[in-house]
Amino acid sequence: MSDDSSRMFLYLKKLIQTSFVGVANPCAGAVKEYFIEVDTDTTVSFFVSNSNIGGVPFYEYIITINGDIIANAIISGQCKHLTRDEEMIVRLFDLCSARIIFQETRAAIRATMESNKQKNRLN
Repeated sequence: MSDDSSRMFLYLKKLIQTSFVGVANPCAGAVKEYFIEVDTDTTVSFFVSNSNIGGVPFYEYIITINGDIIANAIISGQCKHLTRDEEMIVRLFDLCSARIIFQETRAAIRATMESNKQKNRLN
């Protein structure tokens, strides 16, 4: 693993942890995209797709900045050990998923609190 890979991993990790992460499922489950709009000119996208080849599931992970691929990996569902770079890529996708759950939970809590405030005002 190069120093550039480590720096990019740390940058993307921090970006995921501090930004709004959107999610899209454009192909009815076969592809999922997480995305972060860094600014008006920069979007970071995390694509994961799955396929089944000869009964073996495969997952393709692609990370892009403005459509340019900066990292990718194809991993068999039967793989027992990941390379360091594959592990970093998968961890970024796991962070995106966790961030989505965090955002949804926070929104539900806020909605509940707002609803309770409205009920208290009416009483």
